[in-house]
Amino acid sequence: MVGRRNELVEEMFTNMSRMKRLMASCLRSEGKEQLPPSQTEVLLLVDQEQPVPLKQLAEQMRLTPGAISQLVEGVERLGFIKRELSQQDRRVVNITCTNSGKRKVAAVRHMHRELMLDIVEALDNTELEAMVRMQQKMVAHLQTKYNPKNQEGGTGNGAKNTQ
Repeated sequence: MVGRRNELVEEMFTNMSRMKRLMASCLRSEGKEQLPPSQTEVLLLVDQEQPVPLKQLAEQMRLTPGAISQLVEGVERLGFIKRELSQQDRRVVNITCTNSGKRKVAAVRHMHRELMLDIVEALDNTELEAMVRMQQKMVAHLQTKYNPKNQEGGTGNGAKNTQ
């Protein structure tokens, strides 16, 4: 039983990795993915929670302050986000989306939605519903085990839809 479970987990991991590569390849081949994945993630997180303190963004992405500053700077140079000092605490730098950033977020979500619709075309509604329930269960488990302070974590169950 344990051996079979390990085999299934390994197969699941392999399939998830393969799907991630194929999805990125699909977006690149159609010329739709113009931002690197890390910059896209920053933009989507900022749009969800704006204004978001730079420190909180670093924690959510599990990056050092230096790394998040460099990443934010790149997205800011593109005109999609901006930094502002907090009105409540001038030591805090908040990140918000610009109008251009909001348009980019809408375009990214549309592309992701179209890609996901294409991917799940092979599934009937019953299979899709079962898959969503399993994903929600795994996300809830991970959030409870590894991120108990932030149960939503920007994904699923109550958070804004990013896809």
